Amino acid sequence: MAVGDAINTCYTAADETVGAAWVRERILIIDANLADRERLTREFRAAGYDVAAVRTSEQALLLLRNWLSC
Repeated sequence: MAVGDAINTCYTAADETVGAAWVRERILIIDANLADRERLTREFRAAGYDVAAVRTSEQALLLLRNWLSC
């Protein structure tokens, strides 16, 4: 997921099933190193997590604000 896509992604109730056996959890990766962001993103997605990866803390704050406003 590109930074712009991640920041503009709004999650709905359909993204998380209440009362189901599992709820897909989100992980936010903040790392200036592209190779590390990509590696961590692959590993966490393979483990079943919804992952967003950004380069800076400013991008992370924008993403979190969007997640919380949905």
